[in-house]
Amino acid sequence: MEKVKRERETRAMQLASGTPWETVTLTTLSRDRALFAPLLAEARDAALRGQEGRLVVHTAWGTEWRPFGLPRRKRPLHSVVLAPGTAEKIIDDVRAFLGRREWYADRGGFLSLYSREREKKIEG
Repeated sequence: MEKVKRERETRAMQLASGTPWETVTLTTLSRDRALFAPLLAEARDAALRGQEGRLVVHTAWGTEWRPFGLPRRKRPLHSVVLAPGTAEKIIDDVRAFLGRREWYADRGGFLSLYSREREKKIEG
């Protein structure tokens, strides 16, 4: 036997999307907590499929990062109006960043990596 209770907060909303906060409570009379794992995995996978091929923009919120707005379609870089050479510099920076994932993970900060990479380019 399972019970699902869904509560939607009508006064408070997520600032980024305007969606009301929701709480879903799952209850069962079983001692087997493993019943919920496949259900939650399926819900997560369904939510991620809705974002497939889209870009989720995050913003700093206190000490954490939160999604900002709804997932957007990815936009080709050539469709963005930039000064000549800027797109190539962005691509180079991203490749340098991705090429040093371990370094980034060890130190835990993109800003450290980014400022050091920029300093090297300025000095060089």
